[in-house]
Amino acid sequence: MAIDPTILREGAHPDPSNDLGFAIIAGANKCGTTSLFRYLADHPSVCPSRVKETDFFLAEPTAKGDELLAQYRQVFRAPTAATTTFLEASPSYLMGGGPVADRLLRCLGRPKLILMLREPASRLLSYWRTNRQNLYKDDVAKLPIPRYVELVEAAASGTEPKEPGVARNAWLQFQRGYYAPKISEYLIRFPPEAIFICSFDELRDDSRHLCVRLATWLEVDPGFYTNYTFTVENRTREHRFRRLQKLAHRFNQRFEPWLVERPALKRTLRSLYERLNEQRTSFTAGAGSSIAPELIERLTAVYDTPNAELRHLLSTRFPSLKLPPWLNH
Repeated sequence: MAIDPTILREGAHPDPSNDLGFAIIAGANKCGTTSLFRYLADHPSVCPSRVKETDFFLAEPTAKGDELLAQYRQVFRAPTAATTTFLEASPSYLMGGGPVADRLLRCLGRPKLILMLREPASRLLSYWRTNRQNLYKDDVAKLPIPRYVELVEAAASGTEPKEPGVARNAWLQFQRGYYAPKISEYLIRFPPEAIFICSFDELRDDSRHLCVRLATWLEVDPGFYTNYTFTVENRTREHRFRRLQKLAHRFNQRFEPWLVERPALKRTLRSLYERLNEQRTSFTAGAGSSIAPELIERLTAVYDTPNAELRHLLSTRFPSLKLPPWLNH
């Protein structure tokens, strides 16, 4: 579909940095976007945002044209002579759908979008487990997983709850794994060649191959990743001391722009913290108890129809795309 010229960049001025491209990891939450952002941000031709999730376009901006672009440029580090691409990662952009897509077009012209998808039941369980560990939403963290699964099942066949609370949270988290409608809204506005679809499975199984493909698509040197050391960012883990985890989370939020510019120091601090306060875990519903396979099966079944819609959409609009295993059945 042709893009309406009225939603392209308004009044861009001839600042040389405007000739640089923009790449945005636009979704989805809990799909490995933190690791992917870090891998791409380390490339010498990529200038990353000062914080991973700028969320700059989630709300309608008041500025227009050059002023809006200047404000957006402030969320990035200063480009170098080697820079060809600005990069940010705001996974909530995908759920913002058409309105966010329009804002991106108005400000940036035709940015490149990266959408990282994950098997929806696994994505939702990762969210639930992370919330339980970090207590981002206390009412949800206190729910046993069987009750939360019931709420998600109800959300899949119900309407959006208007009042804040656990039912609304379950509805929103179900929607975050219902990818097809929001991707469709982006495809109305962006041509398929401007969108790179990849999966959490690719990132987990062969990060190097994925980054080489992305570098080629972004037109930066893929050879950078030949000897690159890949580490996993933002892993879901159990914490020995929850109070220490909260302090660490606040520290990271406050100093993220400073740490982004000192990746070696950040890796050292993270390694020390992991030794002190983290331990790997599998899906758990509480200390020492695993999530019952029956509950995982129920969550997976909730997404049977949404996954069928996604499979049809991707097969139609991206016919050469290799679908992840969870979409092939």
